[in-house]
Amino acid sequence: SNGYFTIGSSNVVPYPDVVSESMIQNGPDAVALYYGNAADYFVGMTASRANLVDAVLYTNRLGVTAASLVATLAPGQELVYENAAAIAEDESISRCGGLHGVTLSEFQVTRPTPGGENNCAPLPTASPTSPTVVPEIIINELNSDTPGVDTEEFIELYNKGSSNVDMSDFQLVLYNGADNQAYMVIQLTGFILARSYYTIGSVNVQPRPRLVFDSADNVIHNGLDAVALHYQRSDIVVGSMVNAVGLVDALVHTKYTPPTGSELINVLTPGQQPALELIYISAGDNTLGRCSGNDALTLAQFRLTVPTPGAPNNCNPLVTLPPPTTTQLPPVAQVIINEMNADSPSVDDFEYIELYNKENRDVSLNNFVLVLYNGNTNTAYRVLPFNGLTIPRQGYFVIGTSNTNPGYEMPNNFIQNGPDAIALYYGDTSGYVSGMDVTTNGLVDVVVYVNSGGDSASGLTSALTPGQPPLHEDSRVLEQDESIGRCTGNDPVSLSQFRVMLSTPGQPNDCSPLPTSAPNPAPAVVINELNSDNPGTDDREYIELYNTESVTVRLDNMVLVFYNGHTNTAYNVIDLSRNSIPAQGYFIIGSPNVNPSPDIVLQNSQNILQNGVDAVGLYFGRPSQFVVGMQVTGVDLIDAIVYSKYPNDTNAQLINALTPGEVVLHEKDDEFHIDESLSRCGGSTPFRLFQYQITPPSPGRKNRCAPPIIINEVNADNPSTDDEEFIELVNRDDRPHPMDRLIIVLYDGSSSPSAYNVIPLRDFGPLEGNGYFVIGSENVSPRPDLVLPAGQNILQNGPDAVALYHYIDPDIYTIGMEPTAAFLADVLIYSKYKGRTTELINILAPGQQIVIESSTVSEVSVSRCDGTDRVTLSQFRSTYHTPGRPNVCTPLPTNSPPTGSASTVATVGPSGLVINEFNADNPSYDTKEFIELYNPGKNRVSLDGVFLVLFNGATDLAYSVIELAGNEVAPESFFVIGSSNVDPLPNVVLQRNQDILQNGDDGIALYFNPRGNYYGGMPVTAENLLDAVVYSINYWNGSNLILDTLTPGQQSLHEYSLHNPKDNDESLSRCKGMDPVTLSQFVLTYPTPGEENNCVSLPHAAAYSGLSGGGVAGIVIGLLCVLGVVGVAGFLVFRRKTASTEFGLKGEMGMAYNNMGDGDSVKVTGLPAAYDGFDNIMYNIEHGVKMGESDT
Repeated sequence: SNGYFTIGSSNVVPYPDVVSESMIQNGPDAVALYYGNAADYFVGMTASRANLVDAVLYTNRLGVTAASLVATLAPGQELVYENAAAIAEDESISRCGGLHGVTLSEFQVTRPTPGGENNCAPLPTASPTSPTVVPEIIINELNSDTPGVDTEEFIELYNKGSSNVDMSDFQLVLYNGADNQAYMVIQLTGFILARSYYTIGSVNVQPRPRLVFDSADNVIHNGLDAVALHYQRSDIVVGSMVNAVGLVDALVHTKYTPPTGSELINVLTPGQQPALELIYISAGDNTLGRCSGNDALTLAQFRLTVPTPGAPNNCNPLVTLPPPTTTQLPPVAQVIINEMNADSPSVDDFEYIELYNKENRDVSLNNFVLVLYNGNTNTAYRVLPFNGLTIPRQGYFVIGTSNTNPGYEMPNNFIQNGPDAIALYYGDTSGYVSGMDVTTNGLVDVVVYVNSGGDSASGLTSALTPGQPPLHEDSRVLEQDESIGRCTGNDPVSLSQFRVMLSTPGQPNDCSPLPTSAPNPAPAVVINELNSDNPGTDDREYIELYNTESVTVRLDNMVLVFYNGHTNTAYNVIDLSRNSIPAQGYFIIGSPNVNPSPDIVLQNSQNILQNGVDAVGLYFGRPSQFVVGMQVTGVDLIDAIVYSKYPNDTNAQLINALTPGEVVLHEKDDEFHIDESLSRCGGSTPFRLFQYQITPPSPGRKNRCAPPIIINEVNADNPSTDDEEFIELVNRDDRPHPMDRLIIVLYDGSSSPSAYNVIPLRDFGPLEGNGYFVIGSENVSPRPDLVLPAGQNILQNGPDAVALYHYIDPDIYTIGMEPTAAFLADVLIYSKYKGRTTELINILAPGQQIVIESSTVSEVSVSRCDGTDRVTLSQFRSTYHTPGRPNVCTPLPTNSPPTGSASTVATVGPSGLVINEFNADNPSYDTKEFIELYNPGKNRVSLDGVFLVLFNGATDLAYSVIELAGNEVAPESFFVIGSSNVDPLPNVVLQRNQDILQNGDDGIALYFNPRGNYYGGMPVTAENLLDAVVYSINYWNGSNLILDTLTPGQQSLHEYSLHNPKDNDESLSRCKGMDPVTLSQFVLTYPTPGEENNCVSLPHAAAYSGLSGGGVAGIVIGLLCVLGVVGVAGFLVFRRKTASTEFGLKGEMGMAYNNMGDGDSVKVTGLPAAYDGFDNIMYNIEHGVKMGESDT
């Protein structure tokens, strides 16, 4: 009563009553509250006032409307405006003016108060702001369809303003009209000059586009689709739903007759018609170009033009093809494929294709052609032109066998059964020939179909109906003949408008509900165990079924089908009729060597089951319908298992047809060579492969599953010293369960993963019901049940794994063994570093994601919070650690804890973060370059808003930008960015493996600016600078602007290999302090990426500090006397000559090579404290002799 109920993301504090990670769009959108049957409300439904309780309609952009939503949900009212830029903090829309349903005027912008009373106090504004001025960039030309293969596609933008525009705030988004989602997002870069063009396109476009597509062909969909230009919308990713937030311009386009309605139109260009790029209008290539104005979001200003990428549009009238003979348009919009029958019972003598004319006039079929495609080769196997024929007004035209009363007769079996396609084209019929590849040129309508659930027709659907699944004509749906016909609309290229129906050639389609086969009262029988691979000879293979019911079940009409994953067809079919299975009992089908003897003994004693990727399906239907060679199907399926003995194996077609959304099971034991099977251990729900474990075989008996003990919490990383690490198990059952057959194996997730520790639990008694068992360091509190001898670093930091096994002999698990899924009871694969990968995932938890142990607090664990399913990494999250107690799964704080609170370390801004070491030049090829950051503080540092910018000293411009968002640096820890060849692997691995850092004269700058815009080509700046280094490989010859901007008053660093005569690799490292932008704290060292700098054992020139000799304060070369004539090669550093034999330190630094004879002397005086000794400057190249500060 008088309470609140919150639905929100897991980061909301306090924790919501219902957690949903579904994104709330920014508007114009609506949130509606209904009262009724939940099944009546679904994604994709149209807005409705039926049973509406309340609604709020909102937007974050002024000037936009949602007329349809307002008219339906809140007629006559105004959208609520949530201006995110109005204040300097987060805000929400809250009720403040009353509690009347569907009354938008009662809402206002407030501070968020989830689960509490609304705070309706006036909000302080950040500062008076002026509206964001969006640069005047428009979409000017589009080529989405070129003759033949689409190899010259492009999008052209135009800057109609009078100023140059930085394009890095613009995102070009390509939306798919089939699902209204983004299928490509292009982040634009660089500048567009005033009243100039900017082209994005294929590599074949001339002149070459500013941005080139990764693929050379078929990038832009042909329609109905859209190209949208958004401003400051870096959050849009592939898969995002279409929206108008930040929309600058959009072009909704198609090469087909447009459908009657489109969500792309409704969202992007409401009330308008899509632009048509009709390839049959003119010869050659054509585009959609702006020709009647420069108004954004105005589709009527586009017309067909000849391509002019990067130049003004050519808006002259096109030469049309074929020449028009009347004032009417070609009849493309009127003629559609209406019905087809590719497979009739017994002999295929009732096959047909039916066209329908929607127009209220007769239509000539001149220039129409039907092309029949083979889905295995993706080529045409039959071409049927119809020149000279006519289809009556609102009438039908049948192409079929003699029994169908056709207008165009064909022989029996003229249509293949699938996966295939029937495509209707309009154009020059001579351009369509048998054997041609699939094309969309001139496409009017198409049907892509299969005759079993396992067929994909992927090549045809991707080319002809992208985003739409093929139609399915399965002969088992009806006892009599059936066809596929239109029942829900007349839009071309819309497969969702077809359904299986009774055949009606030449007549209106019969879309009434089908008379189905006999009801399918399939008994609750499931596949319970499978053994497909024995050690040595495969002579003890079997499948076990289990009856989940409490009565005996007859197996009449139940069929087992074995599928070959290479062909996705059946290689064996076993009719189970005339057998029965006892109540909650087992039924075995297998080899005669299986003990006890199977209920059905198969004739082959060996290799009954293939090793994978293969599948076994259990069906309930007419046994005669299941035959060897049949394609995999999900029709009449009761249960299925898809498996392999080989890791990483998968088969999308088997999975999609039999167990959608699941992952292939792997029965593999290269490590132990012990027989094992795949057994149900987590429930009896059909098709759920995650319920299986690898166990010892148990045919005809209860599966030998691991006890319900799972990994519940792991703490692998403590602040500073890792001396409180632990692993926690939990018994999820009310009863005690033994642990004597449980083994924990700790795996190293490096490039060659192996076990680094094995912990058997056989010496411990049963774990009490709902109890905990902790293994860890002696410093863990409360004290662990099993204290490990090593006090520190028990667990590696990742990516690594904690695996829990269940087997009768724990001794088979040994240190150094390779990872195995055999007898795996549970696993947690974790890392403290984002972005790293490990082969452990593919072996132990295929298809899942590494769990990151990273958070706002220091004492963080990885804990189960979202379920108790085995081997399910998504159920773990970072939490406070709670060894031996229930996990605390509330969201962790985002701010520093108050004084006196529990010991936590907050994630803070990157204050104090410094560049600690960098290696810009390796011996030979530069393949191991890196930059190391260091966090000297006691708090974790978030790298959100942190950028590394690499500057070229010759141009003073950035040549590379590295954004570090999404990462953290632990207290007093290192963070490495570099090549994949660096050892250990960097925290952030860059795509380039060579020449990441220029050798000099260059700079590296570390910036913090959450709203920063750092880009290649940007000028050097000190704004928001955290730290910087400026360096060269010998003496500085770069721009003074970089030195003066990044490190004013200082001298550049040198990574000079001549000071390392053995040509060992070296780096420049901090050894004298942690002050940012202080180059004098760096010295030349051996590389130590990710570890403490080696400031003791230095390369050959031990005292060499890495600093340029120019500008070293306090050093004076006082006198040079050349007394002899015999020359010795050498050099010295000097400034300006102020007397005949005196060199002062006032002018520009240089390098002098002198002929010095025997007995010649050089007197050196100076202040060595400023430079660790003058020998750092004086150096004899030829002999490697250093001169000390008092040497002569």
